[in-house]
Amino acid sequence: MKIRIYYIEFFLLLAVFSSVVQFGIYESSALFPATLIVVSALLFLKVNYFNLEKHVLNMLGFVALAFVYSLLASLLQQSFEAVVTFGFFTLAAALFTLVGYNAQFNLRVYYKYFLYICLIVCFMSFLSGFSVYQFKGVYSNENQMGLFASVLFGIYLIILIADSNKESLGYKALLLGSCFVFFIFMLASNSRTSLISALVPLGLLGLFSALQLVKFKYYSFWMSKGAAAKFALLALFLCGFYILFNNLGYVEPIITKFEATAANGDITSDRAYRWLIALQYISPIASGQQLYMGAGVGGVHNNYLHLSLVFGWIGALLFYTPFIYMLYRSVLEIFKGKNLAAQLCFFSSLYFIIFSIAEVGSAVFLIWLCFISFGYLLSGRK
Repeated sequence: MKIRIYYIEFFLLLAVFSSVVQFGIYESSALFPATLIVVSALLFLKVNYFNLEKHVLNMLGFVALAFVYSLLASLLQQSFEAVVTFGFFTLAAALFTLVGYNAQFNLRVYYKYFLYICLIVCFMSFLSGFSVYQFKGVYSNENQMGLFASVLFGIYLIILIADSNKESLGYKALLLGSCFVFFIFMLASNSRTSLISALVPLGLLGLFSALQLVKFKYYSFWMSKGAAAKFALLALFLCGFYILFNNLGYVEPIITKFEATAANGDITSDRAYRWLIALQYISPIASGQQLYMGAGVGGVHNNYLHLSLVFGWIGALLFYTPFIYMLYRSVLEIFKGKNLAAQLCFFSSLYFIIFSIAEVGSAVFLIWLCFISFGYLLSGRK
């Protein structure tokens, strides 16, 4: 029986936008598990599970280990929460990886469809009432808008630069305009964590590109005239970008927010105090979430500590192992040559690792895009 791959892409688009928000608070609709069940059935008709590449098996092994742990944690905690949320996450991670690995899956087409949906969300957010300060759009708070906009800005900026010679002029213009909108929304949200989480991996990708353009030999280096011209144009573009958005009033609120928290003696906005409290209730496997919440200090605002409270620090370590592995593999592929999937995977995995320091969210749409890109990377396609 033949199943066209675009059906799988469609169901995954639905799954990404109906995702679980975080462990311990299951906020997805029935659409998320329903779409994953459908994708599971379709994949069994499309994927040759007896001919998987070694690194795919490694990833599935990490995921399977996390699932086994969720069963053990549920037994020890005498609760189904671990296997329902943690276990369900591992199933989704495996499915998204296998979809990306499928030979008929088209990464560029998927991200093109995804862009159209995201622009609809942006339009709805703009109609809800745009503001320069703490803009949240259709989301419940500005940090969620910051996550949404900063992830999309990074992803589509990477696609615009990496695929500039492969796309039509009209689509490149759409990408450029979309990046402009995402950047405005990102700054308007005033979310410092989202801004830093996006700029750090983008900066490192720029550094990687620079290292490939510059040839080092002993204690000197050589740069071609073409490479020097690109660096000069990039510097002028960034300066112009900063001057424009600074005059429009988007930069000052973020700087003011940094100054205000620094003046209070805690740039983490009281997060550091909560982290110290959370550390007292963390154990290898047992859940300390209820004890921490009983302390009355509010949300922990750190995904590493949050997962450790809910599933123990062993569970948190198993959860992040696939992301560390994806980051490692993507760096290796980036230095082998231009690879869009590797760049997208690097950006997504590092973004999530940084984002987790100050925010909580264990199954946001960024994660699924990361697994899809990683599966595509492992397939060997550029």
